[in-house]
Amino acid sequence: MRLKSGIQEIAPSRRSWVAIENGWELDWARTKAIGRYLPGGIAVTGTGSSGSLLRLSEPVPVQSR
Repeated sequence: MRLKSGIQEIAPSRRSWVAIENGWELDWARTKAIGRYLPGGIAVTGTGSSGSLLRLSEPVPVQSR
C-alpha cells in the first residue's frame, strides 16, 4: 500500500511523516503513542512557500499497527 498525496503550505520546519494502517485511533499528540513508528517515517523539510506543492522523493511506507 502506498500513500499518494500532495500537501500544501507546510510551515518551515523539519518533520517526520508516518503512515500507519488503521492509525486513526492513536493519540497523535503523545510521542509515546507513535514513537515506535517514527523510525519508519520519511524526513520532510517544509519551506513555507505559500501555494507551493510539497512532493516527497519517495512514498511513505504504510506501517502495520
